[in-house]
Amino acid sequence: MSWKQHFSAAVKDYRKGQLKDALRGFGEAIDNGGAKEYVIYDSRAVVFEKLGKLKDALKDARKAIEVAPGQWQGYARAARLFLQAQKFDSALKMADAALKKVKDDDAKRRQELFTLKNDISGAQVDHVKRTTNHWTHLPVELFAEISSMLVEADPNRVLPLSQVCKDWRAVVWGNPYLWTTLVLGRSRPLTKARRWIKLSNGHIHTLKVQAAACEKAGWDGEGLEGLRWDKLCVFKSDNWDVRKFWKSKGSLAPISSLVHYEFCNTAASKIAAPYDATWALEHVHLSNVVMPAPLLDLSEKSIFTLSLHDVQAPQALRLRIPQTLVTFDVDMPGMWLDELPSELPDLRHLKLRRANLWADDCLAVAMPHLETLEVDGSSGNISPSLVHLRSKSSGENLIALLRNNPLIATLQLPRNPGMVAVVEALTLSSQPKAPPEHSPDSSDSEPPTVLCPMLTQLDLSYCNGMKTGPLVQLIRDRTTLAAADNAQKITSLILDGCDTLDVAWLPWFRSNIEKFSCALWTKKSGKFRAAN
Repeated sequence: MSWKQHFSAAVKDYRKGQLKDALRGFGEAIDNGGAKEYVIYDSRAVVFEKLGKLKDALKDARKAIEVAPGQWQGYARAARLFLQAQKFDSALKMADAALKKVKDDDAKRRQELFTLKNDISGAQVDHVKRTTNHWTHLPVELFAEISSMLVEADPNRVLPLSQVCKDWRAVVWGNPYLWTTLVLGRSRPLTKARRWIKLSNGHIHTLKVQAAACEKAGWDGEGLEGLRWDKLCVFKSDNWDVRKFWKSKGSLAPISSLVHYEFCNTAASKIAAPYDATWALEHVHLSNVVMPAPLLDLSEKSIFTLSLHDVQAPQALRLRIPQTLVTFDVDMPGMWLDELPSELPDLRHLKLRRANLWADDCLAVAMPHLETLEVDGSSGNISPSLVHLRSKSSGENLIALLRNNPLIATLQLPRNPGMVAVVEALTLSSQPKAPPEHSPDSSDSEPPTVLCPMLTQLDLSYCNGMKTGPLVQLIRDRTTLAAADNAQKITSLILDGCDTLDVAWLPWFRSNIEKFSCALWTKKSGKFRAAN
């Protein structure tokens, strides 16, 4: 058989999709007298391209150019193959060479090659856009500032930032301010402590030791040798006693800059919270511990945040709080407050969980800037003011507090009985009525004031005896007042577990409140379900 017969057979196999047979046929055509025929090499290059063998296809394209340098086919084939290999300069060079070989009167072929050149140029531009590191054109100071903002929002971002590319890694590793927050957990706490302290030059601002670091990884302070303790401002610990470690080293600088201290005991039995009287603390969070004696009297200290959960004292827990408090969060049924100040002028957030009898006295303190009030009556020992809200003795305390604090925007009163009275107090119907227009006293009368006009979020979950009517009236009143800019609209209402509500009104609540929840417990399924 001549090379032409082998070639024709190979072409038929290619059209049938039998690529391996076509490849073999083109090879036989070359071996049988077609070694000088460029069309065979060009055709076999097409088969190699279909099979994904670009290197072999380029060899045949070069062979076609070598055999017939005056024909355009080999150059055009090479241009397409170089485009697939993302070798754009070579592709453009081959396309230009193909154009020179095409006759001037072959307009169709020339147009195809011009289109190929445009495709190559467009692909080159897209490739440059996708692969160019534009950050290298930014000033290092600008990228460092962006990195600082990201890490400040989430300290865990520092490692991903350093792993993007070598340019980013150089900037991140060279900026000590990005490594000032050290969180130690179960994953290699020793290695992490050493790396963070080295990259921060020992200036750790925030140190957090999770329980897993000690319990799972067996860590006990190793790797902290280079830490500048006098620069530490925030310390958070689960079980780990920093004071014991600090004293064991002896020569360490005192923790003189510490202002934020959190200690949580995750063990079943309470332990004494590590504390040193030299710490000038401003924010204190203690959980499941024995209260240090020096912290029982805070009346002369400048404490802004005080959070105490399940805290005991060596004897009776009688606490004196300072006037500087901004946030007061208490979850301790056995605590008593001694000598409460007459006013807490800076208090913004008050959270009383498992309120004891001392809640009456606390609610009676003037708090002119209070914004968030949460009273959770989850235990049986509840303040009388939360049970008898209508009584003149102590029952008016909570409503009086609301009346004296117009800035309250969030009110959370879960698991408290008698909350219907609070809802009624928040409606317009409970306010003093203005006298008739022609009444003798009408000239001296004032319009009724709105209780808590800034209120937007209300949580009354698991409040026994909650009624639908007052809640509907409250939402209607606040919507009307919001339209006239006299009060804020209620945007969040949580009524989980309030099984005395009329479920027929729930769709109305959902359509009038942005965030509404009324999850009820069903005995039959043993699960919570959202009431419809």
